[in-house]
Amino acid sequence: MSDVDMALEAFLAAAASHVPDLPVNLLTKIYESQKNHQYEEGADRSASVREMEKLVEEYLDSKPQGSAS
Repeated sequence: MSDVDMALEAFLAAAASHVPDLPVNLLTKIYESQKNHQYEEGADRSASVREMEKLVEEYLDSKPQGSAS
């Protein structure tokens, strides 16, 4: 059996064709976050949103000021 996560591979391929500027490491972190929260029974769904917001904010903060993308 392969260790390849086909859902992650499909997500990265779709992202590459639609938003090629986004780094793979950001996309992978977002995917892992969603995967970890996907089946939490009775969990606070806002935790997943907060985690994604944090990842995006960290990415944006790491970009040089005035960068177009």
